[in-house]
Amino acid sequence: MINFSVFLISLSALSYEVLLIRLLSIERWQDFVTMIIGLALLGYGASGTFVHLTRKFWEKNLGLFTGGSACDFALSAFFCFIFSQMIPFNPMDFLWNSGQFFYLLGLSFLFILPFFFAATTIGSLLSSGRFSLEKLYASDLLGAGVGGGLIVFFLNYIDPYICLKIISTLALLGSLPLFHLKGGEFPFKKVFNFLPLFLMVFIWSFPLKQKTHSFKPLEKIKLIPETNVKQLKNGPMAQLHLLESEKTPFRHAPGLSLKDAPLKFPKQWALFKDGMGFTVFHPDGFPNYVKSLTSALPYALDSSSKKKNHVLLLTLDDDTLWWQAYGLKAKKVTAVFEDERIFDLFLSPKKRGQGNFVKEKWRVYLNQVKGKERFALIQVPLSFFKKDSGGPTSLKEDYNLTKESFGLLFESLEEKGQVVFNLPMGLPPKKYVRLLGNLSSQISIETLKKQLMVIRNWDTLTLLFQKGPLEKEQLKRLKTFSQKKNFDLVYYPGIEKKEANHFHRLKAPLFYEVTQKILSNQGKEFLKGYKYKVDLVTDNNPFFFDFYKSESFLELWKLRKRGGMGLLDWGPLFIGVLIIQIVFLGGAFILLPLILSKKKEVAFNVSAKKGLYFFLIGLAFFFVEITLIKRFIPLLGYPLLSLVFVLVVLLLGSGCGSYFLKWRKPKWPFCLFFIFYGTLVGGLFFYKMDLLLNFSSFLKYLLVFLFLFPLGFMMGMPFPLGLDYLKTKDKSFIPWAWAINGLSSVFSIPLVTLVSINFSLGVTFFLGLIVYGVAFRLFAKNL
Repeated sequence: MINFSVFLISLSALSYEVLLIRLLSIERWQDFVTMIIGLALLGYGASGTFVHLTRKFWEKNLGLFTGGSACDFALSAFFCFIFSQMIPFNPMDFLWNSGQFFYLLGLSFLFILPFFFAATTIGSLLSSGRFSLEKLYASDLLGAGVGGGLIVFFLNYIDPYICLKIISTLALLGSLPLFHLKGGEFPFKKVFNFLPLFLMVFIWSFPLKQKTHSFKPLEKIKLIPETNVKQLKNGPMAQLHLLESEKTPFRHAPGLSLKDAPLKFPKQWALFKDGMGFTVFHPDGFPNYVKSLTSALPYALDSSSKKKNHVLLLTLDDDTLWWQAYGLKAKKVTAVFEDERIFDLFLSPKKRGQGNFVKEKWRVYLNQVKGKERFALIQVPLSFFKKDSGGPTSLKEDYNLTKESFGLLFESLEEKGQVVFNLPMGLPPKKYVRLLGNLSSQISIETLKKQLMVIRNWDTLTLLFQKGPLEKEQLKRLKTFSQKKNFDLVYYPGIEKKEANHFHRLKAPLFYEVTQKILSNQGKEFLKGYKYKVDLVTDNNPFFFDFYKSESFLELWKLRKRGGMGLLDWGPLFIGVLIIQIVFLGGAFILLPLILSKKKEVAFNVSAKKGLYFFLIGLAFFFVEITLIKRFIPLLGYPLLSLVFVLVVLLLGSGCGSYFLKWRKPKWPFCLFFIFYGTLVGGLFFYKMDLLLNFSSFLKYLLVFLFLFPLGFMMGMPFPLGLDYLKTKDKSFIPWAWAINGLSSVFSIPLVTLVSINFSLGVTFFLGLIVYGVAFRLFAKNL
């Protein structure tokens, strides 16, 4: 039953970690992933110090201590989130208001507590020496693996705030057997048998409401009179709100010609994801204004009698491009949706039977139809480029805009087919420069000059690449379309400087000049010397929105007081703040208590090599795990599926590997085989993944499982091997090892990001294997 308690508590802890990321995305911001994972691991590290310092107490009262800690985890998981709703932390104000740093510290302290109590429960059981270390650690890992999959299942069908109560209930159920542990008597012992049941009733009777902060666009829109939420859909990827405003209609049309803007806009419904963003649906049918968007360029290039054979619309978040293709007479339209719930919103009765609708990641779909379907037009939507390129979201991987993605798009075009990129204009140009620079790195400059055209209005750019030279008649229609709609010409074969920058005037024809420089013989030198990082983006380095360049930072920083704060790309700075926070909290909750304790001889007169071993394996585990999660996104199709599936497989494998140690301890050749096998996995999935993209979904998941489970099996052995050694040689060091391992895991989270963006995911993965090798050698030689 003790192993089952550990299983439930570990399951609840990992479920809570994933749920907390989801809840904070709904209420505050969309990028708390790194922070929450780091705080969870920090809580685990702090628990090791606490268990070490309180050994005399909990050894005598193990049942009360562990059962109470489990109940504390359940209560703190629930109430710390409620208290966090009261802290006015606004991430959008972080760089302007220094007080936000202290609000962030307050949030961090609250979110550390639940993980601290969960880890204290498990850590004290491991350190007691009364149970099998291998079985307990296996139960811990298996519970975490199941918890990762279970919370995603819950989020598909249950309100996330109800999920929080379910997680607390599971933790309380896990506490019940702990109060029955033998050894140690305490007053009113029988009363504690009913405490978890009482707390369950209390939690389920306590009201819990969503409290979205006012800086989110959704909350601003709700203030408009007679604005109603038509539909609310929860899910593991995002919370969707579909809004209707009767009194003040929505008027959202990026790329619209100001010359042809309708006096009366058609009815629009607004869609928000986690309270952010803004896309629209048109419930009354075809909106005529879609003919006057910059994205209508490819249709304007054709004669009135010609129709596009097959149009592909990638990962739609609204129905604008679909109505455009349908209204401008495309013969066949295929729309690809990443989120099934948006698909359900999109597919109204008026649209059924009028197109081919695919619920799939677009790269997966194109690989499925490779060699079977060719497209006359592929539209890349504005939403692909709307990610913030300044904040922490800029450090999130994006496989839609990599070299491999572009290659797949071009390969899927029919002869004379076109791919169109719609992106925000943005000043100074960053996204456009990187996009064009990436295209010029895989298509010869001479070819690009003959097959490219670009137009803009005041807020968007539309870049069209045709598979084959542009014809004179197409260039004529381009000029006519741009003149008629008051769109500015940026580039076409043979353009002159005097033709640019007419209608939406800038101080200089900036986009024309940038385009000419990139397409010149000195294009590589221009991109290399650009103020922002705009180098090539690949699947192995998929950070399209990371424009931070250290050489330009000081120059841009000086402009902040003159209104230049928006010029800064501060994503890496956020990671730096996170590292500082980790050092501060790690010192406060892990190192400082040990320094101030009276047991210094135990904490500090131990072999440094023992501590280094546990530090290295914690660092290596997350270097390998996180890079695999990121790398499998294009193979499995969705970030969430990659996160859950890879995490579950590795944790289940690690749990089984730990349990296996009960029967047999590996010898030194195991370490060599582990490094060899890890190198094989890294070489296949980081550098040869294209070989697997055409397989069916079932085969992909099967291959991932078959390759990763053995890797996880071996990754689960180093930590319990070290604990087993300490159990026989230095039992007092076990809690200290638990703390060191947790602290190193915390440091690994931001370090993985920094190494990945500056080198690549593959380099980060192999660095993790090298760290494992150093740890294995240290263990074999000195421990």
